[in-house]
Amino acid sequence: RASSIALTFRDMGFNCVRFPWSVWMVQTDPVSPQRHLLATNPELHGKSTLEILDAVIDACALAQLLVLLDNHVSDGSWCCSDVDDNGLWYNSRWKTSDWMQAHMKLASRYARQPWVIGSELRNEVRASAKGTPRWGGCH
Repeated sequence: RASSIALTFRDMGFNCVRFPWSVWMVQTDPVSPQRHLLATNPELHGKSTLEILDAVIDACALAQLLVLLDNHVSDGSWCCSDVDDNGLWYNSRWKTSDWMQAHMKLASRYARQPWVIGSELRNEVRASAKGTPRWGGCH
């Protein structure tokens, strides 16, 4: 169960967990058809992805674990390679405005949850089909 996992992390001495999320996950909020993925949490069967995230965050809050949300990728797929087209916050499937809306949706959803302490804008920005990031004006 999510609650016992959260308590295990707390008992191991951790005080914070990071949850990766994708723009796809937030914008489409699918219900998982794969019941086996929720075998130990049958009460979550039929729930949407964001409802499951709510339950996990609630379990962490009860265990007094801080939560950091991590925008890891845009697509709902495994990460990370130079050819997965998820290196930047936008790609051919998800615009910058989609990325911003997803952040705003999560910020609004967890604004009253004091154990959610922040969200990374984007994890591991790297080259993608749309270009290579340049920092500090260097070319």
